[in-house]
Amino acid sequence: MAESNPSVADCNICRSGFFGDFEIKNDIEARKLTPDLSLALFHGDCDRCNRELLSDTALCAFCQHLRLRHLLLCVDFEQPPFKNIQIKFCDFEDAVKRVTVDGCTFCRLAVRSALPYRYFSGVAGPNEFDSATLALRFSQAGIQPTLYFPEALARVGSWEMGRNIRYRQAKPAGGSTTDRDSEDVELIESHVDWNMASRWLSQCCERHENCAATQISMLPDSFRVIDIRRRCLVHLPPGSGFIALSYVWGRNPDPTKLFAIKSNIEKLQTEDGLPKPLMPATVEDAIEACRRIGEDYLWVDRLCIIQDDPQDKQDQIGAMAAIYWLAKVAIIVTDGDSDSGIAGVSRERNQLQSCADVLGLELVNEAVNWRRIVSSSCVWSTRGWTYQEAILSWRKLYLTGSQTVFECRDHILSEDGSTEHAEFSLHGLRPQPYMSTVDLFYKHLRSYRTRSLTNQSDIYNAIDGVASALYSGSGSLWNGLPFQEFDEALLWHLDQPLGGPTGLIGNETTPSWSWSSTNKGVGLLNSYNAFQVSYCDTIVAWARFVGCNSEAGSTAVESIRRTEGARPLSLFHEDEDDCYCTDSQSSTPEELEEKLLCVVIAWSEGCIQTPYPFEHPCNTTFADLRLEIMLRWECHHDYWFEALRDTMITDGEQHPTISYDSAAFASAQCAFFRLQGSGLQDGSGSFGNLCIIDKSGQPAGLLLVQDPQLGHALLDTVGKKFEFVALSISTSCDVVLSDGSLRDVALIEFRPRPEDSSPSVKGLTFWDRNGDYLFPLPVVNVMMIQRVGEMLAKRITIGWIYLTSWSKAERQFNTVYLQ
Repeated sequence: MAESNPSVADCNICRSGFFGDFEIKNDIEARKLTPDLSLALFHGDCDRCNRELLSDTALCAFCQHLRLRHLLLCVDFEQPPFKNIQIKFCDFEDAVKRVTVDGCTFCRLAVRSALPYRYFSGVAGPNEFDSATLALRFSQAGIQPTLYFPEALARVGSWEMGRNIRYRQAKPAGGSTTDRDSEDVELIESHVDWNMASRWLSQCCERHENCAATQISMLPDSFRVIDIRRRCLVHLPPGSGFIALSYVWGRNPDPTKLFAIKSNIEKLQTEDGLPKPLMPATVEDAIEACRRIGEDYLWVDRLCIIQDDPQDKQDQIGAMAAIYWLAKVAIIVTDGDSDSGIAGVSRERNQLQSCADVLGLELVNEAVNWRRIVSSSCVWSTRGWTYQEAILSWRKLYLTGSQTVFECRDHILSEDGSTEHAEFSLHGLRPQPYMSTVDLFYKHLRSYRTRSLTNQSDIYNAIDGVASALYSGSGSLWNGLPFQEFDEALLWHLDQPLGGPTGLIGNETTPSWSWSSTNKGVGLLNSYNAFQVSYCDTIVAWARFVGCNSEAGSTAVESIRRTEGARPLSLFHEDEDDCYCTDSQSSTPEELEEKLLCVVIAWSEGCIQTPYPFEHPCNTTFADLRLEIMLRWECHHDYWFEALRDTMITDGEQHPTISYDSAAFASAQCAFFRLQGSGLQDGSGSFGNLCIIDKSGQPAGLLLVQDPQLGHALLDTVGKKFEFVALSISTSCDVVLSDGSLRDVALIEFRPRPEDSSPSVKGLTFWDRNGDYLFPLPVVNVMMIQRVGEMLAKRITIGWIYLTSWSKAERQFNTVYLQ
């Protein structure tokens, strides 16, 4: 039977503008609901609808007006004119009132489906969503609720999509109503399905060859675990597996609950030394999880590390990579703290799924997708320590307030029945073929720096495990930079698009040359991070203090750069043939040739102090020079031994008063340059980069700024010369313009003979006797420094200068001590 058909003007709800005035400027798919479309959707005749199923006393007047059954069963939202139509439901605050005042079943379901997980996990404040507008988009798959915030009308990124509401017909509909349903949704129980979790783990252990962890380092002799049956700490029996717990302590953990200290460690190692009443609720629930899964040993930091024993603490922290790497599975508790217990174990989950019977339809919302939970919506994902715990674990069992998720290196399984390939994991340590190890380290560093630490002194410890896995050994970092690739890791710069202020920043003793000296986003100067710059090698032998003999008045010194075996390069002897170098394995022979060729060109231009051993490039060919290089050196370290070993500052030299723990020093080439440029990007007011100019006023290079305060301070000193230190050699495909912007060389005319080449480009590269030129352009990676006294210096920022421009500058070798 057909409905009556009043005009939109006669309808108080339509006339009030609930539908027609809603338009999201940054959602290119959503279409505005016009009066004509409102008339068709909410007042149009439909012979397929059953009048008996068009009214429901459990719905408020607004939801009655929506004709939900008609929208879901009769309207085709996949085709025009209704494709991508988004209906403004109401202001979110009003929807909440309808639930509390009218008891509307659909409003309740829409509100719970729209709220993001961080609301239920306590990360979001209770009033954060009051100003939002709730909109609904209908499709054959169901209803997609979305929260739009006021700024969504003006800029991108201010909405949050909720969970789809699926539907099916609860009973056969009368008349000619269609039989279409959306996909079924798995209803998740209030507690963990342990049979499912155990099956996931056992199948992975038995069938997945690529999920068997390789040995990256040994567990320390003092390694302890909880024996869940004897309820005490024990040393892990040989051949036994264990589970590691990843959770959040909380800012104010219950002081009456147990944690290991020197005065009670012996008692904790006696049978029943861990009585249930004294255990933190989350740890006790983890013990229960081990029992239900069928595992006997559990590692928990607060009980397995002696908290007031500095040596034991350092031993265990140094082994963090091995602990999570070798654990059979890591149980990840995404919500609450050590005293909250685990949702789905000792307490019910948040029950984020809701059901409603509306107009003869069964409506149920999807479970929260695990990606939304672990990306930023829970307490666990905001803490610094937990980042590497997830990265290092080969298998992870997420116990969330919504559902249980199992992740291994083969796939990701969710309790709601969904399956994903492990390639899409958020927490993988998989190397990428287009990324170097230092690129991968900085990629993880950016994610890590979005989190917070209770104790800022842990800023290096909480990422050291990731570095240990990447660089095959504990203690791979020095003040946050990897020993093996220290020279390239020095080339970090501020990069605001990669993140604003974070909670991770060192104290006043943090060295200026480390990323820990800033709380802003950082990136690495290379091609992976949007710059057409490719690193070649260092031209400086950086050293550090490793001890102080106060009686002799001398200090021990070693090179910072190390081999994969964690041995400083300066400790190798001339008669040693094998440096265990893996550098050559990371590059093809052709790539190694090109990198070392550029370094040799820099050497020929006086950028290295030791005598130049080859024919000058202008008197030979690049082809002959490449051949000589490959006959002389097999790897980057061979180059370092010959070119830089003797330039390193030695033990016997007099050193200034400086912090031994963080001083990096070297004999390095220095020169002065001026700056120019506006620094503004696209008129947006954000600060970009500046142009480095030579003494003739021509662009010589690029200074990476990305910080308004620093940029304006540099530009305020018009005409001032700034000191730069040459660090290393790279190649670039960009030409710097006078305003600090970049232009791809490919867009500039470039011919193979000097007489035919554009004058502006001709002087940016080098030519051999046959007239062949080097491309990409060789550049010197530089650090702008500020002197603090005669020998001490602080890092300001980094950039690059054409090797041709650097070679023409007034340069001198100075001893530079970086604070």
